[in-house]
Amino acid sequence: MRCMYDMVIVGSNLTGLSAAKAFHEREEGARVLILAQSTEEAYSENNMIDTEIYAGKNTVEHNLVKQGHEELYRFCDQHSIPYKKCGKLIVAKDEKEVELLHFLQRNDENSTVLSQEELFEREPFALGVGALYLPSAGIVEYKKVASALLQEVTESGAEIRYDEKVKSIVEGKKSVVVETNNGAYYAKKYINCEESQSDKVAKLSDYYTDIEKFPLQRQYYSVKEAKLQHIVSPVPSALVPFVNIYVAPTLNGGMEVGSSINEGHGKGNIKEFISNISSIRKVSSYKSMLGTYKKAMKDVGSEEYFLEQVQTVIPSIAREDLIPHFTEQDQAVVITDDQFRDGFFFINGECSAHVVQIPYYGRKASFAIGQYLVNQVYEPTLLS
Repeated sequence: MRCMYDMVIVGSNLTGLSAAKAFHEREEGARVLILAQSTEEAYSENNMIDTEIYAGKNTVEHNLVKQGHEELYRFCDQHSIPYKKCGKLIVAKDEKEVELLHFLQRNDENSTVLSQEELFEREPFALGVGALYLPSAGIVEYKKVASALLQEVTESGAEIRYDEKVKSIVEGKKSVVVETNNGAYYAKKYINCEESQSDKVAKLSDYYTDIEKFPLQRQYYSVKEAKLQHIVSPVPSALVPFVNIYVAPTLNGGMEVGSSINEGHGKGNIKEFISNISSIRKVSSYKSMLGTYKKAMKDVGSEEYFLEQVQTVIPSIAREDLIPHFTEQDQAVVITDDQFRDGFFFINGECSAHVVQIPYYGRKASFAIGQYLVNQVYEPTLLS
């Protein structure tokens, strides 16, 4: 006799675990199955908790990120996980960027635009003509969050199966069959949050997206000397929104600096990335965008640009101070109108919910995203 699960979750990352937690809270005693590709999920080593400042105020995205970070801090308190709500400073190098800070301030009522003197008083090692101060940003030992959440989910009765690669999905109005390399699983509902493969999983259910995903390998560094009290970042590039540069204090002393796009030979390095996007020829207008992007990527995606941006806001950091610490696989998303998509992207199915894209500023909002996905399989709303 086949087993019928109440929920199948594709993906054992923090969003998947958070969805399992939210589903159990909604339906106590429910049978939940989590399908994981590998025995060891690559949980983020990047410990920065960003803010919702880049999401439009009062949008679903803005509320998700804000709620997700609040729930993350609350979870840390409940499980005695170390964190520090140190705040973030987005530093402007000229008056034009100060104008942008005033524009961004509209998205966070608790943020404050600082003068040059106020910036120096708050962070003496930072250099700029002004800054936007965001008090809700912080740092956390994120792997401890993952470990505690995994334990909580398994103790609540969720089943996790490893080495499961989804081959096909047959979805009806009231049930779904998820077939993997190890067999078929039957469920009343399913959630897809398989990170880089989520668009492919959605297509298995005949939900087609207008996107292309390209791998990026981010390189993070450590600096032994502890100088900062806040997370500090330059104003980001509008042309390449996935280049996220910052300098942050760490809980054990020192600093974390991220992230450049790897220029080496690993999957997602700059040369491979440009080669991949060069293969797109969906519409003729892409050619002009591609030329602009290639030039930007050679500059914005290079190690030289990364170091320049770091030194623009923290000039005392030298190249020799940067010790390679860890890398993370990420992706950039291109939609068919040739623009890089940097916001959330959800799909609602017959009895499913899919998160196809999570922007970098929402990566630590897993608790709220998982809850949102669970809500969507019950009462879908339009958000894509």
